[in-house]
This record gives sequence, C-alpha cells and structure tokens, in this order.
Amino acid sequence: MSRPQPVPRSWEGLRRQAIGRALAAGLMAASLPAGAHSPSTGLKGLYAGVLHPWGHVPGALLLIVLGLWLGQGRRACAPLVSALATVSTLVAAAAGLLPALPAAAVLLAAVAVGLLLILAWPSREQGGRAAWAAPVLAPLAFVLAAWAGGPDAPLPRELASLWSLTGMALGCWLMPAYAALAAMALQRRGWLAVGLRVIGAWIVAAALLVLALQLRAPA
Repeated sequence: MSRPQPVPRSWEGLRRQAIGRALAAGLMAASLPAGAHSPSTGLKGLYAGVLHPWGHVPGALLLIVLGLWLGQGRRACAPLVSALATVSTLVAAAAGLLPALPAAAVLLAAVAVGLLLILAWPSREQGGRAAWAAPVLAPLAFVLAAWAGGPDAPLPRELASLWSLTGMALGCWLMPAYAALAAMALQRRGWLAVGLRVIGAWIVAAALLVLALQLRAPA
C-alpha cells in the first residue's frame, strides 16, 4: 500500500508565509534600542562606513521608503542639495556638534513619507502645483537619516575617519538609489505598481509598531 502523497502548498501560501516571516524578523530587529547599530566586525574605514547606516533600522527604513517614493513618480530629489545636506550632517556628527536624535523623529518621518507613497502624491496631474515636494522633503529626509545613522561618537581627525565618513555618505545614498530603481521597474509593469502602495502600507505599519514598542519600553 503506497503512502499518501503530501498536499503541495500553493505558491500564494508560500509567498505569504515568506513575507510574514520577513516582516517578523524586521520588526524584531527594529525593536532594538534606538542607538543600536549592527556590528561590522573586521571592517574598517570605507567598508564599515557604508554598512553603518544600514545598521540603524529607523534611518534605513526612512531611506528605503524615500527611495520608493521618489522612484514611484520619477520625482526629482534635488541631488546636489541632498548630497550637501547629507555630507554636512555627517561632518557635524563626526565633530560632535549634534546631540542624539530620538528614534521617534526618524520613525515619524518614515510614516509621513510612507503615507505619501500610499497616496502616490503628488500625482502627475499635481506635479506642477506640488513640484516643491520632492526637492524640499528629500534633503530633510537625508538629514534625519544621516543624523540617525551617522557616527555614534566624535571621530578623530585622521584619514581613516575621512574614509569612514565617505562610506557613510555612500551608504545613505545606496539604499534610496536601489529602492528608487526597484520602484521605477514596478511602475513600468502596469498593475504591479500597486505593490508600491502595499509596501508603503507595510512600512507605515512597521514604523508605527516599532514606535509604540519604544514608547512602552521602560526608561
């Protein structure tokens, strides 16, 4: 007598299970203390700097949703102003001129940009009247992300610190750049563009949940 064959799971069920596990892992990582960064053991200088912003979950969340929003409507982000804002913030943090930034501020910024992604605002019809949105919001988001994911303490004035700051600036730009490219690829595939709004809803929900967990955490 042959054994009964197991019923194969549908692709949709497997996809939902994978998404659920990924979200759970992301939320567990995001619930770490506000100033926590992933250790980059054995890496120094440029490579450690590139990975440093990725270790700060609220800042990384903000940069990813910013890139998705910019790529959704091919919105101009005032690249020169954004680059100057990022570098200036990192230099100020390295010099010890900036106080610690509460994670709540970065999470609320991620929620705000996520809502813009869900609403697809400004739309093409509103592009002329709201042309100021991306050039103003993008540099502000880069400042918050660089402030949150920048140096944990003042850096010594040496060549290694310069390489580290250069890597941090690159790290702050790689995340939104990849996210924007992914968003533009989805936009070209018609109905898949709806997935951007779904991702925006997930990011907003995750940021609000992490914010609630941090507010409830004992001091």
